[in-house]
Amino acid sequence: MRQRPHALLLSFLFLLPSTLAAAPAAQGSGTVLLRADRALLAGGEEISPVYVLIQDGKIRSVSDRPPRLSRSRPVEVSGTLAAGIVDAWGGPVPADLLRSSHRPGGLDLADSLPADLPGADPGLAARVAAARAAGVAAAGLSPGGKTLWRGLGAVVGFGAHDLPVAEGEPFLDLALGSAFTDPLNGQKVGRELTDLFQAAESLRQDYDDYPERLEKYEKDLEEYRKKLEEYGKKKEEAEQKAAAGKPQGQNGKGKGGQKPQPPKRPKRPEPPVPDARMERLLRALAGSLRVRIEANAAADIRTALDLKERHDLDLVLVGGAEADLMAEELAAARVPVVLPVVGEHGRRSPERSLARRFQALREAGVEVALASGGGDGSQALLLMRAGELVAAGLDPAEVWDALTVVPARILGLEGRRGVIAAGAVADLVLFGGSGPFDASAPLRPFSAHGGFDR
Repeated sequence: MRQRPHALLLSFLFLLPSTLAAAPAAQGSGTVLLRADRALLAGGEEISPVYVLIQDGKIRSVSDRPPRLSRSRPVEVSGTLAAGIVDAWGGPVPADLLRSSHRPGGLDLADSLPADLPGADPGLAARVAAARAAGVAAAGLSPGGKTLWRGLGAVVGFGAHDLPVAEGEPFLDLALGSAFTDPLNGQKVGRELTDLFQAAESLRQDYDDYPERLEKYEKDLEEYRKKLEEYGKKKEEAEQKAAAGKPQGQNGKGKGGQKPQPPKRPKRPEPPVPDARMERLLRALAGSLRVRIEANAAADIRTALDLKERHDLDLVLVGGAEADLMAEELAAARVPVVLPVVGEHGRRSPERSLARRFQALREAGVEVALASGGGDGSQALLLMRAGELVAAGLDPAEVWDALTVVPARILGLEGRRGVIAAGAVADLVLFGGSGPFDASAPLRPFSAHGGFDR
């Protein structure tokens, strides 16, 4: 689709990515019917040819023939349509976080995202535009930092002005020793995390016990009132006898020489009051907040699995350099793994290559997502590294799912991202050749907001 002349002129005048994004809005809003040579679906399935009907940025239907009720003229393109990549461990975060050496553990990354407006964060918009150019359509953003407690990560799509927009539920982002320091310190950090969850369990028990303690207090209070009334009567009786000059027993006291004593009022139990950190751990224990733990060493992965078993956490392992050494345990615990495609992690040894580790995890039945690893600009390497796995003999359909369907499921975006299906966001990628692993073929992102002409 050609740009409108005035939009093209503005793009030259202002040189703003947001202007370029807004120019072809007619293709991303209203109704668009795409016709391509084929579409790549989940599990390696294909449709050829394919007609994708898009309304207001959402896919309405996918078929091998034109929709009967559609009056839209197809936009015909050559190549293979596929879902936009979902980077489960992405990197585009606000500029102030990139500059900050101290990131508070109470951070909620979604609260730090700028509004999706022109010029709100030009540096971030440029990084998102680069991610989009690499075929990425959504991401799980980690606050990062070399600390155990990182805060809440954000699940985002990309808005009309190339800025992250919160789209899914946040996740609790934690890191064990091997994620950021000498593995020898991993035990200390692991114990700290274990103690934190144990403290949260104790706090949860306090919450569970509080109604019972409150009920006991109400009963004790009722008993206190009865005793107080009885005390009042005895006191009045003693005072009357004293006024009448009648003996009160030894030293002028009441019966048995004991002066009536007022009962002790029971103390109302204080409700548990968690801080922000404990509140998030309580949500994790309740299963309403997914926990992501970055860990690379086998010992740290064992700590994460122990926490999963002890507290029934909804756990995702990130990093996982030695996850393949514990593939059976991860599969039994149903813990998905997010493997970064960048970084050493044993890459210098053929026995520890990404392909070997990916294959070992998949053969054990572990759900695996491939991700950029959070490095600035590393999204550009996603397809190249994934292509290396295919060249090493891995199933192309399985590798492609690890870039789309699986990470979408891990991020809670199942059915909305990573698929070409009715109801999904129409952020797509057109590969000029036979598919995503045709190294000679160019790719063109199709945005739900702006179509092909970005």
